[in-house]
Amino acid sequence: MKFKKQKPPVSRRPASGHASRPQAFSYYSQRSTTPQPGTNRQPGRFAMKPKRDTLKYVAQRFGAIVALLALFLLFITSVQVTMQPRVQLLNESDTIQLHSATDYQVATEQIMKRSWTNTNKLTINTRSIGQQLQTEYPEIADASIELPLVGQRPIVYLQLTEPQLILVNASGQAFLVDEKGRALADAAQVDSSVVSKLPTVTDESGLQLSQGEVAMSSADVRFVTSVLYQLRQANVAVSKLTLPQGSRELDVYLYGQSYYVKFNLHEGGPMQQVGALLAVRQQLDAQGKSPSKYIDVRLLGRAYYK
Repeated sequence: MKFKKQKPPVSRRPASGHASRPQAFSYYSQRSTTPQPGTNRQPGRFAMKPKRDTLKYVAQRFGAIVALLALFLLFITSVQVTMQPRVQLLNESDTIQLHSATDYQVATEQIMKRSWTNTNKLTINTRSIGQQLQTEYPEIADASIELPLVGQRPIVYLQLTEPQLILVNASGQAFLVDEKGRALADAAQVDSSVVSKLPTVTDESGLQLSQGEVAMSSADVRFVTSVLYQLRQANVAVSKLTLPQGSRELDVYLYGQSYYVKFNLHEGGPMQQVGALLAVRQQLDAQGKSPSKYIDVRLLGRAYYK
């Protein structure tokens, strides 16, 4: 009995050129390839970039805050006003000064310190400061204050009025008077070098004098100063000037003469009246005569003597 030789069983697995190897374990192969919800992490990278972005953001914000703070401090500094103003006299060279620029500067400082609103350019009241200066110093005709755009020191410009004469009342008060007739200052408180340059007029009407108040009309002041100028031009020296009580009259006493001259403050100009006086004096000198009491030129175009 013959038995057939059996063929070995054929494997059905596909042939491979390489031997089968187990898959190696890798850390990266176990991580998710998609970003986790709620994070900015990228797959396969370390989370360092978000930290750098945060530092950059903080630095930018800090720089902006510093810049704004610097601008604020610059603004605060630019609007501040120092309490040491600079005073400039506009007509210093051609006027008789009653006070120095330093006196006006000290007074301005004291006025500014009276109110906190004068510490900055936004609230300072320059008009009020000028008015207070004029009240304390009536010789200030105009006061203006300039605030610099960049600096902090204000500049005070003062226009001064010039005293024209010294008015003395019946009780002995003596005040310097300006062209508007205002009493500027007590003559006792003014330097003697200033007082000696001014003519003195005695008022016998009993008028009370007060600083800053009107003591004479501006017309009377102009009349007196004009008479003095005309007589000075004619080389006639004056020793005394008087305003008699109850009349619109100016009595002028001349040096070396026993008589005085009556002028009219109300009618007739000073030039015409001085001209009449000079004509009468010339006529009397030619005749060898001299008045014993007065020469009256109060009537326009006429002159009398006694």
